[in-house]
Amino acid sequence: MRYEICLHPTAVNFLNKLSQKTKERLISKMRVLEDRPKLKRAGADIKKIRDVDPEAYMLR
Repeated sequence: MRYEICLHPTAVNFLNKLSQKTKERLISKMRVLEDRPKLKRAGADIKKIRDVDPEAYMLR
């Protein structure tokens, strides 16, 4: 199952200000999250959002 990643407008602005190399690296990591959001990751704070259908997760 593939998930959709939604970014806050502030995060989009921040992403657009980064160098092309850094932006591409982050986008590739986000694509991995689309496929496997529940995978435990060191240093990542991934929480399931309650009472949402379909199920959704938040990454901080």
